[in-house]
Parts: sequence; structure tokens; C-alpha cells
Amino acid sequence: MAQTNDKQINKNKNKPFSKLNKSKHFKPIKPDQKIYSFYINNYPTNGRRAPRCNGGDISLVTAALMPLTHAELRDRFRATLLGAAIGDALGFPYEGAPPATLRRLPHIADDFAPRPRGGRLPRGIFSDDTQMMLAVAESILISGKIDGRTIAACIAKLWREGFILYADQVCTEAVNRLLEGTPWMSSGSPIGMATNSAAVRAAPIGLFQFDAQARIHRDAETQGVITHKDPRSIAGGAAMAAAVAISLGDPLPADTFCLRVAAIVRLLDPDLARHIEQLPQLLSFEPSDAARVISNAGLPPHQPKDRVGISNFVYPSVLMAFYGALRARGDFRNCMEMVLLAGGDTDSVACMAGALMGAQYGCAILPSSLCKGVFDGARVVQIADALFELKERSLPREVAIATSARRNTGRFPTWRG
Repeated sequence: MAQTNDKQINKNKNKPFSKLNKSKHFKPIKPDQKIYSFYINNYPTNGRRAPRCNGGDISLVTAALMPLTHAELRDRFRATLLGAAIGDALGFPYEGAPPATLRRLPHIADDFAPRPRGGRLPRGIFSDDTQMMLAVAESILISGKIDGRTIAACIAKLWREGFILYADQVCTEAVNRLLEGTPWMSSGSPIGMATNSAAVRAAPIGLFQFDAQARIHRDAETQGVITHKDPRSIAGGAAMAAAVAISLGDPLPADTFCLRVAAIVRLLDPDLARHIEQLPQLLSFEPSDAARVISNAGLPPHQPKDRVGISNFVYPSVLMAFYGALRARGDFRNCMEMVLLAGGDTDSVACMAGALMGAQYGCAILPSSLCKGVFDGARVVQIADALFELKERSLPREVAIATSARRNTGRFPTWRG
């Protein structure tokens, strides 16, 4: 069976993404085939038995020993949250703009817009996306775990105290229900409202559970259901958290990375998992061509394919963030330029792409001018450090020894596409 699927993948790898997605001849690799056995045999699990999924063991939901020093791991935590804030701040002024308009702006990713939103807001400020991401991180610091009640309270505080900036309608309606007394597990917007907010704020879950990836899909469900009941939105949160967690390990080829993320996502949404598995085929496309294909991902066949830019629908926004981070190969500004020029929901997509770049490469790739210029950057770093110190105290002893004993080489890994 594994050999047959390998032949299918090689045969179809040059097909256009949209046709391959609909092809009756393409069958995604199932969790009980050889490739997952390879992961099980080659990724250490700290003595814990690998969980089972649909009859097969999958390694990416196991805890792997981290090949990072104490300083490197702290640096990745900082870079993940800081990269997200920078990406959000770069994209915030251009949210909703079509690609044709953005292409006329020179050096769009070089610096923050001087007068965002008509000068009503300070330069370098980020949107509700980063605000909610930091609220999730702060909830973990308060409770010491992924706790739905605490996450809901921290998110609702942003609305109650008037701090939230330009929040989308779906989240606002859900939080209003929270403030009216609806329990957090019932407050989410109904099925059909599959926006990307649950995915954009999921990076802290990936950081906190990098050594316990078997829990990511459940934790994504816990934090996602507060604002979204649609399983596609919850799966988007799992995809983002899994990508951050996996990025803290050794550099992986793009196809292996996507397979590992997809195996977690498949537990919640097989359709999104299939899109993620097939994403590496788009890395050879020019960014504008890839963006056009990605913008239609997940749309039903009868729906017109006339979207301009990347919408806030969870499928295209998560896929575009992955595409930018994988294709840029460590060049942060190039990643930001690709996702910003795609247009549409620029702040959310750039926020997720920035988090992925930071998780994989660390602070060395973040331009110093953007780190200094992002609004409230010191607080972002403070929250990242506190989250790292909390996680460090909960690490198994053998992982703590491994991270402390490894000698810092000073080299940063790169994606191998």
C-alpha cells in the first residue's frame, strides 16, 4: 500500500493544485502506512508510548527530545510571538486591499506604515489578532495549562475594557455572549462561520505543547470553541499550533513538515489536512499564481471562484501563511512581501506567517528596525519569556538535561524544500 501511494504522489506531483485536490486517483497517505512508521522509529518519544490514530501510530503527536540549548529555545519563544506581532503590524494598514493596489506600493515589507488607518493609530501597532494571541499566552501563565475558562476570561477582558482593535464580527458576537453569561463552551459562533481567528491566536499553544504534540488537537479545540463552533476553524487552530511546535525541532523538508502537520489536523478536519499535504506542490509556483490557487481552497464546487485576495476563511489564510513561511527559506522580509502582496486579510495571514518564521529560525531573522518599531514590543518579549520559564519548569527531566547539555553552534537551521 505504501509503495502504491508513493507512485501516485510522484505521478501527480506536477498537477495543478486545484485539479489534484479533486482527482479521484489521488488518495492521501493514511496514518497506518510506512511513512508514519518511519517517523515513529526515528523520532524519540521520551519513553512514552505513541498514541494511535485511525489504527496507526503517528510520530508527530509524540513528544520529541529538543535539539536546542536553553538560550536557543528561549530565543524561539521570543521570535514566535514577536514575529507574529511584526507581521500583524505590517499587514494591519492594508487589510482588505486588493493585490493590484498593493503591488503599486514599493518595499511594502521594509517598514511599518507611518500613518495606519488614516493616522488614527500609532505607527507599528498590531490588530486584534496579536491582542488575542497574547491573551491566550497570558491565560496559560495564569492557569499553568490550556484552560478554556481562563482563555475565555482573558479574551473577554479585551472587549470589556475597550482594548480590542478592529475585531471581526464573528469574535465580537461570541465575546458578547460570554459577557452576557453564556458558558465558554457554548459561546462560539455557529457552524458556517469558519473564519481564521482561532488559528491566528493558536501559536502559544504550539509553544507550550511542543513536547506533547498529542494534546494539540484537543487544546486547539478548547481555545477555538470559545469563538467558533465550526470544526474547520478549530482545525485551523490545530494546524497553526502544530506547525509552531514542529518548527521548534530540526529543519525538515517542506513535504515532511506538511505531512506531520496534516496528521494532527486530520484528527479534526480531513479536508484541511489534505490541502496541507498537497501544499508543497505549490512552492514552485510564483507567489501571485500560488495566491490565486490558495484563495479558492476549501470553496464548494458550486461557489464562484472570484475572490480578490486571501479572505478570512480559515483554509486560504492558513495555507497562504504556510506557503510564505516555507517558500521564503529564512528571509523574513521576503515572506512578508509574499503574503502582503496576496491582499485580502493581510494582517491575519502575515501574523501567522511571522509566527512560523520566528518559531523555525529565531530572532536572528527578524529585522532589528521592525523589532524596535513594533508597538509594545517589550511586553511581547516579556510574555514570551514568562511562557518559556513556565514551560521550562514543566519539562521532563531528560528533556531539560538535553536542552542544557547541547552546545550552541551559533548556526540557524534552514528549510529544505
